Amino acid sequence: MKMILGGLIAAAATAVLMTLSLATPVLASATVPTEAAVNRAGTASKDVGAQQVYFTWRNWLTDKCLDQNWSGGVNRHTAIAYDCHGGDNQFWQLESLGTNIYRVRNLGSGECLHQKYDGSTPTTTVQVLACTDANWINQRWRVTEWNDGSYTFKNVRSEWFLDQSFSGGVERQEVVAYPFNGGANQYWYWY
Repeated sequence: MKMILGGLIAAAATAVLMTLSLATPVLASATVPTEAAVNRAGTASKDVGAQQVYFTWRNWLTDKCLDQNWSGGVNRHTAIAYDCHGGDNQFWQLESLGTNIYRVRNLGSGECLHQKYDGSTPTTTVQVLACTDANWINQRWRVTEWNDGSYTFKNVRSEWFLDQSFSGGVERQEVVAYPFNGGANQYWYWY
């Protein structure tokens, strides 16, 4: 009886975990982490004064950190998903530009997430370039919080989402902008 009951409990727990991991997040209030919430999280942020709080953002699916690529000590001006190591290139500030619209600035370089365009056509390339006038729409992201604690970053111009690439079903380091598909690789959380 104990063995059967234990097996049923384990099966039920597995079913719940599988359901939770496959569940589509539900929209919550559209907010970003507050300074108080960040301070509770410990290593989630670096406070560099004057209300300049920076967050590390981890991909919901892979747990990799949003990272400005400094391969070989050289600024590559690209966003990647990389093992979290606490370097300044993995901390990002959300600069409010209006209701749920932000510029995402890197602590290490002071540069901002930028979706590349080829003329008037959006590309999947997400760069990290000099922050420009707050009205430059390629650097504007609608940040939305979901009930499960995850966030999405939607480029205001293209309406494509920040996404850790899984081209051909294989995890890649590349962070891209991609039309919404509901994949967990398009959701992020701060830590």
